[in-house]
Amino acid sequence: EAGAVHVFERDGDSWKQVASLRAPAPGNDDNFGASVAIDGDLIVIGAPGEDGGGALVDPLVDEERPNCGAAYIFRRIEGVWTFAHYLKPDDADLRRTRGFGASVAVAGDIVAVGAPEEGTRLATGGFLVPAARAGAVYAYVVEGDGFRFDGRLQAPDAEVGAEFGKSLAVSGLRLAIGAPGAGELRGKVYLMRRGS
Repeated sequence: EAGAVHVFERDGDSWKQVASLRAPAPGNDDNFGASVAIDGDLIVIGAPGEDGGGALVDPLVDEERPNCGAAYIFRRIEGVWTFAHYLKPDDADLRRTRGFGASVAVAGDIVAVGAPEEGTRLATGGFLVPAARAGAVYAYVVEGDGFRFDGRLQAPDAEVGAEFGKSLAVSGLRLAIGAPGAGELRGKVYLMRRGS
């Protein structure tokens, strides 16, 4: 279950496979391809079972954080889909992140990666208490041929089991984030906008 993504393009009245994409360092149960988003010449692929312990953009590949998750960026260059970047959560979140890459979204120069299994701490009665699977979303911005980590997003009313980031959609500077476990399992969608 290392995973793969197959790319098809419309060819007249039919579809033609043009690429088969895999992680540059595949591992057992990485689930590469569990989520996929495409915009123009950019494909973002989630691998929520990936075990790397590196942080941010293009860290060294290792197997130190089981099921932390990862996202991969592929670019189409002169008609060929080529691996370009490897995304991970930031250092401070590695210890609590699980399933990073369960959802991905891309539009223009914004890439978002969901980590719905990530835990956090909630302020309750003057104490910080653990909140399992509250969820988080990580935002990245395209800068030329590179990527920059742009922030970690959480629900303003984070709660246990909300799974904030289970689904994502991005358009322009707006991001819609699904949290199916929020509101006593009634679910919520959060709309966020990036400041200029």
